[in-house]
Amino acid sequence: MLRGQCNDLGGTQTGAAACSQSNTFQAACCIVTKTCGGSTQFNNTYFVSSNYPLGYPGGGRCNLRVTRMGTDICQLKINFLDMS
Repeated sequence: MLRGQCNDLGGTQTGAAACSQSNTFQAACCIVTKTCGGSTQFNNTYFVSSNYPLGYPGGGRCNLRVTRMGTDICQLKINFLDMS
């Protein structure tokens, strides 16, 4: 992915090592960050609560919509880095 493409997505471009760890094997990796009420269809999307590290100020639910990139996608992998 080119830097301009990553910027257009609102992402941050990182080195190829970050992508190879997630088995995407791209020349460069784009990390997209979303928060409550957001949506994504991209690999390497990081969800961050809007008030992190404090609790979610909206009470109740905080949703993120994930849309698969193609009809051949049948799994979603979620890694929790910090949660309470």
